Amino acid sequence: MEREFFGIEQASVGMGILCHRNFDNELANGVVITKNLYRPDYRGFVINAQYGETSVVIPPDSVLCEQVICYSDKNDSFLGNKSIVEYLSYSNMLPKGMNSVLRDDEIVQLTRDISVIKQRFYQRKGITGPYYDYGLDLEFKIVGTNRTIYLKQIRPFND
Repeated sequence: MEREFFGIEQASVGMGILCHRNFDNELANGVVITKNLYRPDYRGFVINAQYGETSVVIPPDSVLCEQVICYSDKNDSFLGNKSIVEYLSYSNMLPKGMNSVLRDDEIVQLTRDISVIKQRFYQRKGITGPYYDYGLDLEFKIVGTNRTIYLKQIRPFND
């Protein structure tokens, strides 16, 4: 799908390899979709996150991840410059005393940083459809005592 999206002829390519650092002892991991999957034509990034190294994409049975919609990527007349974090579900794997996988300030910063990436992809690829219909699919990790957020991979989102 990615080759097709970028106009690359399938028969003209070979195998490739992606190398990135190993993320030992993750505090959290997750996926961000840079469009609102629940309210078409509205802004908002959907974030699925999980405590530790448990998969968000294919979790074990009975494991729930944290799911959030964050509205922070536009300054408009309705919301102004407010950043709203709406929790749809919470992880059932959190240690005692921890309320959420991600702090609200981490969610807002993550979506603001990713918004810059989304704008660049949208402009550079000459996307003709509406900006809020265009989505990226990003995987992230949080590691270390200072909770550094790393973007592990980015690709166009095709629903």
